[in-house]
Amino acid sequence: MMTDYQIDTSKNLQDLLKRLTPMSKVKGRILDKLDEEKYILRIYGYNIITESKKNLNIGDELNFEIKNNNNHLTIKLIENKSTIKTPGINIIV
Repeated sequence: MMTDYQIDTSKNLQDLLKRLTPMSKVKGRILDKLDEEKYILRIYGYNIITESKKNLNIGDELNFEIKNNNNHLTIKLIENKSTIKTPGINIIV
């Protein structure tokens, strides 16, 4: 069952992008799975749509490293003992 998530339009996405500098580390939570490879990820209070080939679970709290945020935000899942090596996760919106 899909849950509705409110979008706070008073928050400017540019404010989030300024905080996400390359090589910085952030924590995010998977809020929902939209389809096989698309998820809603919450970072710093922003709900963003992400794409990943790795199967993620709703409720997962994951650590990421910012790879690029110039024209297209890309983040990489940081490995831990229970995480399988994975490519970067692309931010769609």
